[in-house]
Order: sequence, then C-alpha cells, then structure tokens
Amino acid sequence: MGAALIGLAGREGPRLEQLQPICAALVFEEDTSTRPEHTFRVRRGAPIFGAQHGAAGATTFDDRCPGDEIAIGLSGSADDQFVDRVSLRCGRVSIARSRSFNWQLTVTPTGSTTPRGAAGIGETFTATCATGSVIMALDGRESTRVNRLGASCQRLQLSLR
Repeated sequence: MGAALIGLAGREGPRLEQLQPICAALVFEEDTSTRPEHTFRVRRGAPIFGAQHGAAGATTFDDRCPGDEIAIGLSGSADDQFVDRVSLRCGRVSIARSRSFNWQLTVTPTGSTTPRGAAGIGETFTATCATGSVIMALDGRESTRVNRLGASCQRLQLSLR
C-alpha cells in the first residue's frame, strides 16, 4: 500500500517557521480468527520523519492524525511570501463488503489536527484529496520560513487474491 502522510512537526512563532513531514507505511492486516468470513484492517507502521524545511527558531510542535488515521487534506492561510498557518485534515481507512459483496476500501474524513502558525494573516486555503485518496507527499518552497506548500494525493487501491 505504500507510505502516507500522518502528521507534521515543525516550529511556529509569529508565523509558521518550519515544517517536517511525518509519514508511515500503511499495513494491511487480515484477521483469520473471525467467522464466517475474515476481517481486514489498515493500520499505520512506525513513523518516518522527513527533512526539516524552514527556520530553526520558535516553538516546536508535533501534530499527528489520531490512531491509525492518515492525512487527506491541508488547510491554513498564506500571503504572497509565506505560509502563515497550516493543519492537516485526517481520515480513517476501512475495508468492508459493498452491497454487491465485493471488498471495498473507503477513506472517511474524521477531523483536523491543531492549526499551527499565525491566525488571521493571509488568504485561507483548503486542499482536499479526491474521494478515496490520501496525501502521499508534500511539496513546496522554503527559505528562512515556509514559502509555499502543496500536497500530492494518491488513490488507495485494494487488491485481494
């Protein structure tokens, strides 16, 4: 299934100063003890910390989607020069039978992490992955602060044999 974004660490002051992505492998588990049919779940593996981007001052934070949830979107605010505030939108991945009795993987939105950075500066933005997709990577630009931020989403595929 690959790895997906589960959180953000960084530093915040009067603005968002630094970001570090936190990812985790998505682990597919089968419970063969259930009857009459096996059950399946997707859980997160150990956290994988990406590179830090931006300045090295201010107050640190480490915000992750709860439990086995993963990131499905970003929201925050930005002006012409900097990303001022950011939070992750989280979702729960589940596997269940559809009405046609086929196995189906769904991603259900659940909530958001704590917004980090300055409130009320810049224009607000929300970027949400398409239905059934999760954030697999972040992209952007940084100097002494975080200048631009974007996300790459990918649809999760379920292949049972």
